[in-house]
Amino acid sequence: MYLKEITLQGFKSFAHPVTVDLVPGLNVVVGPNGSGKSNLLDALRWVLGDRKEVRSAGGKEVLFHGSSVHRPVSMASVELLFVGEEVPPFRIEKRSFASGDTEYFFQGTRVRFGDLRQKLQTLGLSLTRLEVGFVTNRDLHALADLSPLERLRWLEEASGTCEARTRLSRLSQMLRETTEEAKRFQERLKELSFQKERVAEWAERERAYLVRERQWQGAQRVYLERLLAQLGKKLEALEAEEDRCEREICRLSALEGVHEVEKGEQQLLVIQEEVRCLRHAVEEKRHRVTEGLQELYRLLTQIRERKRALLALEEEAMRFLEESRCLEERVQASGTVLPEGTERLSRIEAVIGRFLEGEEGILQARREEQQCLREELARCEASLERVAQEKKRAEKLIQELEQELIQLERLLSSAEKDVLQKKNEKEELAQDQERILQTLARVREGLSRIRKRRKQVGLWGAALEFSQAMQEGLLAQGWPQRAVHAIFGLLSEIQIFQDSEALEVGTWTMRRDALPPWSSAWEVVRRDEILGRFVYGVESPKHLVASDGSALLLRGGLLVLPRRLAHRGRFLKSWERRERLFERRMKELEGTLVAISEKKQDLEKHLRALELRVVKWRERCLERNTRRGELQRVLNHLGEERARLLAERERIRGKLQDLERSMHALEVTLTRARKALGKVREWKRHEEEKKRIREQLLWEVHGMRKRGAELLRRFRESETTLKLLLGELSKCAGVLQDAFRALAAAEALLADREKMMQSLQADVEAKRQEERMLERQKERWIREQERLRFEKQRLSEEIVRTKTALEALDDVACAVPEELEAMSLQELGAFLERERQALLGERVRRGAIEEYQELEDRERDLQRQDAFFQSLLGLVRKELQKLEREVEQTFLSFLQNAQVAFGRYFQQVFPRGEASLVVRDGVQLEVQIPGKKRQGVALLSSGERTLVALCFLCACFEAGGAKMCFFDEIDANLDHTNSVLLAQILREFSASRQVVVVTHKEEVMEVADRILGVTMSEPGVSRVLLCEGIAQAQEFSLEGR
Repeated sequence: MYLKEITLQGFKSFAHPVTVDLVPGLNVVVGPNGSGKSNLLDALRWVLGDRKEVRSAGGKEVLFHGSSVHRPVSMASVELLFVGEEVPPFRIEKRSFASGDTEYFFQGTRVRFGDLRQKLQTLGLSLTRLEVGFVTNRDLHALADLSPLERLRWLEEASGTCEARTRLSRLSQMLRETTEEAKRFQERLKELSFQKERVAEWAERERAYLVRERQWQGAQRVYLERLLAQLGKKLEALEAEEDRCEREICRLSALEGVHEVEKGEQQLLVIQEEVRCLRHAVEEKRHRVTEGLQELYRLLTQIRERKRALLALEEEAMRFLEESRCLEERVQASGTVLPEGTERLSRIEAVIGRFLEGEEGILQARREEQQCLREELARCEASLERVAQEKKRAEKLIQELEQELIQLERLLSSAEKDVLQKKNEKEELAQDQERILQTLARVREGLSRIRKRRKQVGLWGAALEFSQAMQEGLLAQGWPQRAVHAIFGLLSEIQIFQDSEALEVGTWTMRRDALPPWSSAWEVVRRDEILGRFVYGVESPKHLVASDGSALLLRGGLLVLPRRLAHRGRFLKSWERRERLFERRMKELEGTLVAISEKKQDLEKHLRALELRVVKWRERCLERNTRRGELQRVLNHLGEERARLLAERERIRGKLQDLERSMHALEVTLTRARKALGKVREWKRHEEEKKRIREQLLWEVHGMRKRGAELLRRFRESETTLKLLLGELSKCAGVLQDAFRALAAAEALLADREKMMQSLQADVEAKRQEERMLERQKERWIREQERLRFEKQRLSEEIVRTKTALEALDDVACAVPEELEAMSLQELGAFLERERQALLGERVRRGAIEEYQELEDRERDLQRQDAFFQSLLGLVRKELQKLEREVEQTFLSFLQNAQVAFGRYFQQVFPRGEASLVVRDGVQLEVQIPGKKRQGVALLSSGERTLVALCFLCACFEAGGAKMCFFDEIDANLDHTNSVLLAQILREFSASRQVVVVTHKEEVMEVADRILGVTMSEPGVSRVLLCEGIAQAQEFSLEGR
């Protein structure tokens, strides 16, 4: 199968309908830059649904937007015709409108894009693999730069397993969804089974409950009938009891009288007033007794406190005596202080003090000497640090100078390369200038020929203008218009020349003064008459023209059959357009020459600047070398100075150590002397402390004596106070005894009066109790009468409710057991209450029976659906396993075939070379070019990478069985040698498939089966022509350069 025909209309630069015929094998598309070559491949991508590489953001951008001559179009259409031996020819078409709508057609029928993909898949044409078959120069370089994982994904697309993997992914998704759905059905079935079990129990309970409820309703009916009869009897008894209560109330009202209790109450008031006065007197006496007791208690408390104080004074006197004895013993033990010991200690202290002063003076001198040595050592260290910093600074400057020298050398090398490159560019510009001058000479020569020809046409145009009136006259006389146009066509082919002009071989010429007059030189006849005269050789006195303009017979027997009917205006415009094209081309070439001259002047200026810069950089390098030598000498001087300072530092450190040892010995001696002086002073301080303690003890003895006198005085005062308190206590005890006797007499009188008052209160209360008892009896009978009325009303209401309930149970038809008939009313009521409580205690859900039936129906439906999903899961799993095996086998076979083809193509390009696909964390390309080590493509040159990527690409397409491939200027970076290799690869690659290549290389054109030229004869409008040979293809390729 191959692509036979492409029809474009309104797509990008193809404003007019264009049909491109392709052949199996290598098809080459050539043309100048910007002529619309890539738009041809974009059209193929666009109709095949590859939106990301069409170089447009939306559907409206692929429409032709108009030019200076043509208006914009509202629809873009691309139609492809595929032909194959195994399938009948078929067409696919895509249309896009200015409104943004897009339509797809298959065999003239509108379809959706998804349906189109499926139909093409059934015909053996995979759109995914076709999309991979479009390769640009950028894609080719990106293929070499892909990571191993990205290259593995690209190989999956190229092998055709991408669609299978897509289908595999859909099947996996379908399997997951179906499995989830089956799990949900299983869970719903389990849940429904649990729910059914629960509801079944509730349904059984509801059935038993309904049976029991009907029995209870039957028993309740019997109970209500009996209760209604009993309530009628109770109502009659209540009416009789109400009459009896009325009679008792009347009797108690007659017996009720007024009892006189006022006299008893008055006597009770008098006795109560007397009791109150007696109680007040008793309270006053009790208060006085309480005050006496409090005074007695106060005196006893003071006496106890005085006795306690006396005991405390006695204890303090005992402690005072003990302390006095101890103090006398300490005074005796303290002894006396010897004045001779104190003076001897003072003399020893003075001797040791003088020794310490002399030794400390020596130590201070040694310390000052040590301080001087340390300062000198610090100065030496500072000098060493300064020298080290200067040396470090000098080394840093030397390093910076070396780096600057390296940078300057690098800049010099780069500048020299730039100078060489600019000289090469200057030579190239000179060559381009020479080539353009030659092209300009040819253009000027062609322009002169065109102007000469136009001058001749202008002369004939003057004659035609001269005969314009005659032409109008002929048309007015009824001459056929085609005959008139045939005459003009004949005259347009004749060259009019002057007498002085030279004739060209092969041209049909006529002198200007030989132009025949219109009215007498021509005659209109039928075409058959012209042919008859020509066959039989009959001469005519006039030029003959056919009425339909298809033949002309000139005097002399020359038969002319016009190739086309042309008029003057069209003929002249053709030469004018050619002249304008050559003039525009000449202006462009002259402008290019001016630009090259300017560029050459700029290049020379830049070259002079570069040379001046190289001279300056070389002077700077010389200056930096001189500066580096000076710094090296300074660095050597600093090294010598550092060695001298190190020796000086070692000398000072030795002297300092000797001085420190002598100072240490002197400090040891001073320490011992100070310890001896401390002991002497300690002994002296101990003697003085003993003297001070003895004086303190004497003062304490004096204080103890004063304290003893004070204790004796306080003891005597306490004894006097205690005697006075004992006298007051005896007086208070007598007064308190008299108060107790008066209180006892008053309390006895109060007890007699209270007994009399209690007896009188009991009599009054008995009379009041009797009166209240009669009132309570009457009230009780009244309440009983009210209760009977309320009970009567309640019984009446209960009878009404019972009748209503009995009427509600009329519809209940249930047999009553005999044992219930034999029960009394109370037993039957108790039975009904027990049954009612039992029914209320039953956990019953209304509607459980209907819910159980619904759950059974739902369970049957879910079981049918679950069986369907289980069968579907089995089918999907089998299909998934089968597809996984097919994808794996297909991809492994594709990799093996690609490996073999890659090695074959690589050896054609690089004989005795090796190339392989390494499957490791993806797919890696490893090649070994003859004379080089085995390496990846990332380390190759640009041309080698392009060839290796092309070999890999062709190998993958061959292994994947690609039927069509489309390459867009993949040879842009190749030189002549690599282009020849590329042509060999494309020739072999296109032997078994159709290849369309957009290129400018002559090497590729030479091996092409068909060459198509794309040009813009009109501004902004592309057209496609079939090139007859390599020369015409080269003209198309060089036209825009």
